[in-house]
Amino acid sequence: MAPRQHPCALVIGGGRGIGAEAACALARRGHDVVVAARTASELDATLARLGDIAPDGHHLAITCDIRRDDQARALFQRVEAVMGRLDLLVNAQGAAMLGNTADTTPAVFDEMLTTNLSGVFRAVHLARPALARSRGTIINIISRAGRQPYPNALAYGTAKAGLVYLTRADVRPFLEEIDQPIEIGITGGEP
Repeated sequence: MAPRQHPCALVIGGGRGIGAEAACALARRGHDVVVAARTASELDATLARLGDIAPDGHHLAITCDIRRDDQARALFQRVEAVMGRLDLLVNAQGAAMLGNTADTTPAVFDEMLTTNLSGVFRAVHLARPALARSRGTIINIISRAGRQPYPNALAYGTAKAGLVYLTRADVRPFLEEIDQPIEIGITGGEP
């Protein structure tokens, strides 16, 4: 398939919240948008909004749990097969569970790391070849909890701090390597 003329953005976590809003903003700016998340009904709602915003755009919703390697690989294969290109990866997936070491179980801690950090790593890893070809870019949504400790946000904050590190240590050098401008900002608000 020949690449489409409009830039293609993949928004992981695009079913609701910041991810859905980012997808809509990108559609307004002329991007073809692929939204991916675990909940099909939320994706359907975002896809309908994208169609209203940019009826001439080519938009796609893919149900995917980015934490699972098989589903993540299938997501990126489908994006390339259907859209023909990838110019922008937005990692907006995330979840927050409050607690400290006394009331956060190891299972909850692991889930927060897997959702908020490992899933982003997996997406960046899989997107790199396509983004290198298109000289595309990556946006990782990182809350202030990654830089400033909040009471009772131990697992979430730890994962977001890891995401700050991933972005600075790996994403930034990758974007410099393909001559892309770099800006790292932290979203406002508490966890």
